[in-house]
Parts: sequence; structure tokens; C-alpha cells
Amino acid sequence: MRRKVYTKDQILKAAHEVVLESGFEKFTARNVAKKMGISTQPIYLEFKNMEDLKRTLLQKIETDMHRKFMSQPITGDVIVDAPVHYIEFAMKKPKLFKALYVDPKGGGPIMYEYSVKFYKELSKQSRRFNGISDETFNLLHLEAWIVVNGLITMLLAGIISLSHEELIDLVQKLIDDISQGKKFQFDVKVDPKISENI
Repeated sequence: MRRKVYTKDQILKAAHEVVLESGFEKFTARNVAKKMGISTQPIYLEFKNMEDLKRTLLQKIETDMHRKFMSQPITGDVIVDAPVHYIEFAMKKPKLFKALYVDPKGGGPIMYEYSVKFYKELSKQSRRFNGISDETFNLLHLEAWIVVNGLITMLLAGIISLSHEELIDLVQKLIDDISQGKKFQFDVKVDPKISENI
């Protein structure tokens, strides 16, 4: 009788489902195997270890994110569109966002590394960041990353709310200010119910 062969893609699909349901807290070979109804052996035939599976899964998620979320034009300025897509991805898929970027066992450093590479490629298409050194770019990217993730935290917590148009305007201003070396000034309103309790 022929033994059933489990493909790398099938294992990645099951691993993705585990992360969607429980984050990386329960990202174990046993839980991925349980999701597929198999032993852990096929996982270790396809991947060196769980870190290899995790990194491969993060790479696949990042590629899918760029294809599904990041590639659609919004303003026509890719440097503005990418952070808007990223924020809207976090709002549409908060559980996955937290697993990828917030969970200490998640993919934070790896996803940040992917973001730097991705944004560096985009910046080649922008007059704003043309010809700047890698060191300067990395500092500007970190500044934008901190502000954008702060915005996501406030939006997910319900502290502020922004329409799609307000979000675009805010990101546009953020990118302009950062590229010109200005201090970014927030112009968003805190939910009145929250400010009443402060």
C-alpha cells in the first residue's frame, strides 16, 4: 500500500490555520500535525525544524500580503500607499496582525526585516528618498514604523477612528514630514468618551 505524501504547501496551509486561530503561542509541530490529522514526521521531512517552518510561513504570508493587500494603487504614490495598506490590513485582520507583529513568539523582527527590504525597493520609485544613504533610510523607516504602529494600536484600541480618506491624508503628511526632516504633528481626535474619563 502506498504511503500518503504530504506536501510542503499542505503543511504551510495547516501552519497558517494554527497561527490564525491561536497565534504563535500554540505554534508547535504537534498542533500543526493535529490540524492535518497526521503525525509530526511529514513536517520534519519537509522542514529542518519548527524555526524553518516558521520562517517559511512568514515569507509566504509576507508575499501574499504584498500580492493581496499592498499591490493595489490608492493614491498612485507607492510610498504613501504601502503604509495605508499595512494599517488597513491590521484593521481587517487584527488577529493575524497581532500574531505577526505583536506576539513575542511571533514574527516581529523577521516581519520588520521584510518591511525594510520591501520599502527600500519602493523608495527607489520615489523622488523623496532618492540618493539617501542606507543608514539615513533605515532611520527614516524606523521613525515611520513607530508612528504607523502607534496609529494601529490606537485604532485597534478604539482610542481614535479614521475614515479611509483621513487615513490617506495622515499618512501623506507623515511621509512628507519625515522625508523633509520635520517633526510629525498629529491631527487626530481622541474618542470623546475616552477624553471625558481622563
